[in-house]
Amino acid sequence: VLDPAAPAQDKVVTGGPKLVRVDLATNRVTRTILFPEDVAPQGSYLNDVRFSPDGRHAYITDSGARGAIVVLD
Repeated sequence: VLDPAAPAQDKVVTGGPKLVRVDLATNRVTRTILFPEDVAPQGSYLNDVRFSPDGRHAYITDSGARGAIVVLD
């Protein structure tokens, strides 16, 4: 689950942007990766995530004011 932490695409909630892994068999959160302000600054909107075939990298689009691609390993 990708949480941009920008309600109504407005201001980013400090400490809020994150990627969350949920175990669907147990409905439990198994990992949370928080994105600091230098990755998801004010004006950003993290809105889509894709994973590499080997699962080692996540590619996240930021369609906010500056636009960016975030790569997570």
